Amino acid sequence: MILGKFRDADPPTLSSVRLAVTANGDPGAFAYPRETIGDIGKVVSALVDQAGLHDETFRPGDIIITGAAVPPAPLNPRDEYRVELNFGGPVTVEVG
Repeated sequence: MILGKFRDADPPTLSSVRLAVTANGDPGAFAYPRETIGDIGKVVSALVDQAGLHDETFRPGDIIITGAAVPPAPLNPRDEYRVELNFGGPVTVEVG
């Protein structure tokens, strides 16, 4: 799992998050993760409901990974993907 440095973000900041994925040197356009994930409040609420069905709960400081922020794509050995946020540094991953 890859997690970067945490930073606080208020709702207006979250709604303006955009990211771009460069696949094997082919740059993609910046997109809004919300279009792929959906409304984050509803997603987290649904996760809390499901956790309760299994006698689990979320606590302050827990990290919730909601899924992909971009549509899925096929992976091949030696593929390289660079993900860049509109307000942060990039992360590069090479498929082994």
